[in-house]
Formats: sequence, structure tokens, C-alpha cells
Amino acid sequence: MNTLKNSSVTCLSRHAVSAGFTLLELLVAMAVTAILVVMLAGVVQNVLGLYSRMTGDPAMFSESKLAIRQLARDLESLGLPGATGGEILRMTPEQAGTVGQLNGKSAVWLTVLTSATDRDDSTPNPVEGALRAVSYRLARQNPIDGSSTEPTTALYRSIASSAHTFSNAPGKTNLQSGYWAILPSAPAPTPQPPTAIDNYLAGGVAGFQIRYHYVDTRGTASPTDDISAWTEPGDSVRISAEGSDRNGSSIPGGFRSAEITLTVLSRQGQLLLENGTLSLDEAVKKYGRTEVLQATLPQP
Repeated sequence: MNTLKNSSVTCLSRHAVSAGFTLLELLVAMAVTAILVVMLAGVVQNVLGLYSRMTGDPAMFSESKLAIRQLARDLESLGLPGATGGEILRMTPEQAGTVGQLNGKSAVWLTVLTSATDRDDSTPNPVEGALRAVSYRLARQNPIDGSSTEPTTALYRSIASSAHTFSNAPGKTNLQSGYWAILPSAPAPTPQPPTAIDNYLAGGVAGFQIRYHYVDTRGTASPTDDISAWTEPGDSVRISAEGSDRNGSSIPGGFRSAEITLTVLSRQGQLLLENGTLSLDEAVKKYGRTEVLQATLPQP
């Protein structure tokens, strides 16, 4: 009887041991669990970051959407070079402090002559739909008083009246240095300088870039020799009565379209950037949004 009881206890003990987990199995299970927790935490963080970018500062992100659409309209309504006898578009790279330096790529200053749809304030006779001189430029300043106290980056758009444009801009070989840098006072009203606070268009703009698509005809008459290409960030672009050029080199086929990119930071992202908590790249990754829009340029 005792022998039978001992045998039963032994069998039960062996069964209990075989039904348990070995130390190795427990370690593997813990490692797999830890990996899954880390992966889940990463997914949650990305989702929360996306939610923050999608819902944070809706007014500011709305400004960027309106700004990029305005930019596209101005580019799609460019004047024809022959009509002005001079320059109708000039885009040059800028590096002013940390403004627009996104991943080492500079911002740009864009000046154009365009048939803007803004109300014309020419005096005494406004001409709706006429060519207007327009400037787009980033500035890092206080958007309230223009000072360096509590500065933020923003995009500014300055526009001249049709009368002022007609009297001073046509025939200029450089719209930036020959017009916007030395704005004549007459005829009234004189347009505001490019980064005057009254020209505020969109706040929190940390990156402003435009790439242009062009066709290089390679100097031959055969269309099969044409090469389609894009400009690169940091390029200078110019369209005038003399033709189109990139970094001073002629583009015989001309520019066909533009890809506008605005990178915008929420107010929290700007604050963390300004106090040095985050670098520009980190702030854009966590608190930024990028707006991209294509614009077709008019062809002669």
C-alpha cells in the first residue's frame, strides 16, 4: 500500500515538473514581451505626435494652407517677359540666422510681377487685374512690433499697387535690388518693405522652398534631345525678357512648373526651438507639418 502511494506521489511530482516552464523559456518570454512593449510604445508615440501635428495650432496651420495657395496663384499668374521688358521673377537663397535653414537647406526670397487678384489701391485710378510687384520673404522677428524680442519665424508677402508697379518695376534687371530694396515713394501709395509686420502672411514657417521643373533643349532642334529636370534647393532662378536661367546658366526650354514647400511649426515647437530645448530638425519632426503644392507657370 505504501509502495503504491509513493509511486503515485512520484508520478504526480514528475507531471508537475514537466508541466512548468524552464528558466530559459521564462527569459525568452520576458524578452519577447519587452520587445513588444517597446514597439507598442513607439507606435503610440508616433500616433500621439501625428495627432498633435494634426490638431495643434489649427489657426496657424490654416495660415500655411492659405499662404501656399496664394503663392501658387501668384506663380500661375506671372506676367510674360516680353510685356515688361525686364525681369518678372527672381528667386535667391537666403541664410539669415536660423531662418529657413531646414536640414542645411536655405530659405528663399521670391519676387515676381504677377496679375494678382488683390484689391488694387492705386490712386486715383485703380486697375484691377494689372501686373503687380509681389515679394515673399521669411523673417525672424516679433510679428507684433518687428523687434528681436520673443522672435518667431514667419512668411511675409508685400504687394505694390498697379500704378506703383507700372511706374517703377518694368524694365528692371533685378527686382530685388532694383525695386524692393529701394522702393520709390511715388506714385502713392508706396508699398511696405518686404518684411514689414503689416505684410505678415503665415506664422511658424521654418522652411520656404520652391523647386522649378524645366526643359533643357540641349541647344538642338530635336525634341528627342530635350532633358526634363528640376532645380535644387539653394539654386537661384530668374525669368526675364532675356530668357530663363538657373544659377546664371541659360535654360533654353524655360521653366514649366513649380513645387512650393512650406514647413510650419506649432507654437509649442517654436517655443522649444527658441529656448534651445530642440534643434530645428527635432522641432520639425515632432511639432511640424509640411505643405506642398504644384503650380503651372504660364508659357509664352
